[in-house]
Amino acid sequence: MVAGTKTSQFVRKTPGGVFNVEDQSITTGDRWYVHSGTGTDAVGYGTHPDKPLATIDDAIGLATASQGDIIYVMPGHAETIGAGEIDVDKIGLSIIGLGVENDRPTITFDETTSDVDI
Repeated sequence: MVAGTKTSQFVRKTPGGVFNVEDQSITTGDRWYVHSGTGTDAVGYGTHPDKPLATIDDAIGLATASQGDIIYVMPGHAETIGAGEIDVDKIGLSIIGLGVENDRPTITFDETTSDVDI
């Protein structure tokens, strides 16, 4: 490669998070991790798969609109939604469920008024 030639690869260490080598052609936004079994909705959580947030809504609250942030909902995540508990009120977010077959994330609506607002 010629010196000064930019590639789409980007390396970053998120404070409190993981060391990443990423493809900037996808996004330069932050990554957030969610898992109900091991997560906590508290300061210092969400930027590392070993310290995920507990709820999708908390990840949405921490994400930045219009920056291309990605929320990874980890394998095995299970979340029960009451009335209006998930409000995707920021533009430019991607929410991606990870896992295969029975280990995919599940969202259960427990009230007739439960919904996901986008």
